Amino acid sequence: MTNPDAQLIPSETDSNRSSNADSIVGSYGNSNMASHWLVDCYGCQGDRLHNAHRLEQLLITAADRGSLSVLRSQSHQFHPHGATVLLLLSESHLSLHTWPEKGYAALDLFTCGDRSNPAAAYQTVLDFLCPDHHHVQKINRSMTPPSFLPQKISTINKLV
Repeated sequence: MTNPDAQLIPSETDSNRSSNADSIVGSYGNSNMASHWLVDCYGCQGDRLHNAHRLEQLLITAADRGSLSVLRSQSHQFHPHGATVLLLLSESHLSLHTWPEKGYAALDLFTCGDRSNPAAAYQTVLDFLCPDHHHVQKINRSMTPPSFLPQKISTINKLV
């Protein structure tokens, strides 16, 4: 029986694995395809974190202010407390998960392309939640593997 993914798996006799990885890197260029924003909000007022319907409206407003196109929204109210809201965007997704009893909310915004304004979207959420502290992480997503990848592939293949 043949492996349907065989063309994706380098053969054990391939002595040129490192240069294959280099050609993969070179074929995609060095452009960011997307950005992934993770926002942790601490010390939020619990009453602002509980109502799933109100939080869904908040995310729709945030998406509009961030020039994001909402395809569909979904929310769930947890009992006794907490909510999850998810927006499916033409650019990807926006989600919010809340823990009112802890005063904590986690926002996740993944956008593709460069026509949106993710900072305006997450700032809208911050303005409503009024956290005592927040932490923002941005991860650039790219078709280009990290520069160390070909070296690691070569090292791993030598171990195998």
